[in-house]
Amino acid sequence: AELLSYPSNVYIQIVQYLHLDEQAGINSLRRKVDEVIAESPALPVVVIIDPLYKMFHHDLTVAKEVNYFCENMDILLHDYNQMKDGFQRQLALVFVHHSRKAGVDKEGNRTSQDSEDSFGAKQLAWWSDTIMKSTLDKTDETESSITLAFTKHGRDAEKPLPKLIKVTWNRDTLHPLIKARIMPKAPEDELELRSDLEIGQLE
Repeated sequence: AELLSYPSNVYIQIVQYLHLDEQAGINSLRRKVDEVIAESPALPVVVIIDPLYKMFHHDLTVAKEVNYFCENMDILLHDYNQMKDGFQRQLALVFVHHSRKAGVDKEGNRTSQDSEDSFGAKQLAWWSDTIMKSTLDKTDETESSITLAFTKHGRDAEKPLPKLIKVTWNRDTLHPLIKARIMPKAPEDELELRSDLEIGQLE
């Protein structure tokens, strides 16, 4: 299934004890990124860290520790998004992270903190450009369907992001199949004309 799932320019590596909240771990990640760039210098690089909490040696709930991590990620993004050796390097970071234990309201319903649902200090959510929350679709007895919701929208998004994405996973190929994209309504979609006049006449 792995051969069917990933194209040739995807590099997978299982690394134990890679701590990105320490300088040794940051330097190790830099060496890995350099190796990938050497193989495909003209292609953008997307680094996916899964799961994030495994990359922390210190306390993920302590603001000082998370701030140090975020500052190092900022430096990494700065250094690898510049022109070098005739190529415009492009690097993006994706972290797969666990959510905190859900709270309940007075009626016993699960509550959501949206972009601050992720486990750990709030600085992590504040630093993130975009946050997507994955939720298992409990109506699917095969447990192969999820819903994806953007709880924080990227500042640099070229177009409006979907409000909700429904995905089913093919267990044979491990490929996702997007079943539906629910887009947010534009402000003009909510307009109700109170007369027979056209908008141009009302301006």
